[in-house]
Amino acid sequence: MAALAAAAVWLAAPAAAQEPLEKRYERAIEAFNSAKMEDACELLQQIEKEKPGYRETRTYLNPACKEAERARGMEKQLFDEGVQLFNQGNYDDAQQKFKQAQGIPLKTPRYRDQVNKYLADIDARLGEDKLFGEAVKLFNDGNDTEARSRFNQIVRGGGAKAAEARTYLQRIEERREESAFSEGVRLLQGGDYSGARSRFQEVVGLNGKRKAEAERYLGQIEQGEREQRAFNEGVRAFEGKRYADAQASFRQVAGMNGSRKAEAERYLNRIETAVQEEAAFKEGVQKFARNDFDGARADFQKVIGLKGSLANDARLYLTRIDAQGKDPREVARQFVADAQAAMNRKDYRSAVEKLSAATALDPNNRDARRLLGESQQLAEEAPLRGGLQAYFEGKYDEAERQLSDYLNNNGKKQALAYFFRGATRSARYFLSGEKDAQQKQRAQEDFRTVHKDNRRFRPPEKYVSPKVLALYTEVAPAEAR
Repeated sequence: MAALAAAAVWLAAPAAAQEPLEKRYERAIEAFNSAKMEDACELLQQIEKEKPGYRETRTYLNPACKEAERARGMEKQLFDEGVQLFNQGNYDDAQQKFKQAQGIPLKTPRYRDQVNKYLADIDARLGEDKLFGEAVKLFNDGNDTEARSRFNQIVRGGGAKAAEARTYLQRIEERREESAFSEGVRLLQGGDYSGARSRFQEVVGLNGKRKAEAERYLGQIEQGEREQRAFNEGVRAFEGKRYADAQASFRQVAGMNGSRKAEAERYLNRIETAVQEEAAFKEGVQKFARNDFDGARADFQKVIGLKGSLANDARLYLTRIDAQGKDPREVARQFVADAQAAMNRKDYRSAVEKLSAATALDPNNRDARRLLGESQQLAEEAPLRGGLQAYFEGKYDEAERQLSDYLNNNGKKQALAYFFRGATRSARYFLSGEKDAQQKQRAQEDFRTVHKDNRRFRPPEKYVSPKVLALYTEVAPAEAR
């Protein structure tokens, strides 16, 4: 090592010796004037050693060396202050100190490499802070997609904010879970099983706090769909007079104890009545054909008492029985007179029965045929009018019964009847303090039918409350809103 040091001095000496003293002196003064005190001090020390007292060397030597020493001390001070501020997390002020230390004109800065590393670290941290601030603002604004992207970038960077970013990412997932869960509950209450299933499956996939509840709701949806399918099958079978099949379906629905139980039980009662009615009517017709009029009368009166779909036909047979031995045309004229009186007192059903009997007895009676068409139309509209009147009077049980009768008889103004039955059920829901979810679901089913089958229908906004209209709009297809 000693030999190498000696060789280095020997190699450097000729180079210094080759440059004239005057040139070196000029360079020293130039360095001094340029505030490069470390260079000036070094050159002036060489000159003073080589030729003491040369020109004004001593005048510049002490100030240059003192200033160089002061600059080295200032570099250390600024570096130490920068480190302290950095450790306190005050990155802006730390950056300023390190840049000041970096700007000190030293030939061999002692802390330059460390300063550069700190400045690079600060740049990274300030960039991370900016990115984190943007992410937090996006999170607070509810823009979880963009916020998630930035927080993930911070986590990948592995910086000081990585742990906080992970916490926010967890909160985003929790918020997504809560949003999907709430939407699933809302859709389920509105009877939208498909949409609700999608949301609850999303919640289950997130594997968070709501997973168990979402799984329970998925079970309810599955049962609700089974109930709905069985109910629809029962209705189709009932309308096709396949009473055994209808009975089996409605019994299944009633056994599920779901939202359709009460309706299924009503259908079961109607099936029992229909079976008894058909049997009694068939027996009455057979007896009538055998001229057993007393036996036929008893059977037909039983049919009428059951108040089913064959009641009018039974009344016609009773008319024919009563007309035995009389002039049919005279009896028909009396029925027309009685029907006109019934129409005057707005008893349209009674008028239809009498006029049907009159046309059966005397098909050529023009008055009977004319009035029959008129009374049938009025009778058909009667449940609708009665249902609307009951709704406006707040008699919601009566309103629902009459409107349901109108719908079951396939009245022509289906959209209006479905809308006001939905309004009736909505009113019950709101009167319950919005707790009777079944009434809300049934109202939404009616409203959904209106939207589906009668797209041109416009609700009579002046006659229903804003709450009912809001519920009606809520189930409208997106394109109709």
